[in-house]
Amino acid sequence: MKVLATVASAALALIALAPASEAASFNCRSSHLNYTERTVCDNPRLSRLDNVMASNYFSVLRPLRGAERRDFQGAQVLWLSARNGCGAGVSCLAQTYGYRIDDLRAYNVAP
Repeated sequence: MKVLATVASAALALIALAPASEAASFNCRSSHLNYTERTVCDNPRLSRLDNVMASNYFSVLRPLRGAERRDFQGAQVLWLSARNGCGAGVSCLAQTYGYRIDDLRAYNVAP
């Protein structure tokens, strides 16, 4: 019983120490990540910014329909292209995420 408790404690410690493997908007375990996505996954600050951005994005997207929804999704695709233009530049990525988060927070979505 004591061995089982020790093994369980060790497993929990390893899980707690493991880096986050999920950014909110993509799977960090995918073998198809570009340099930018790898940088976001490997940097806790960028990963948090990605979580905030994705949360805001989906909050705005959820009630949209039709052309408004397509236009909003198109704007996200353009932003992703700009974000990917940063490559692995952490400061560029942080700034790009910050601008997008500010843009998304500016949307006034009526209930």
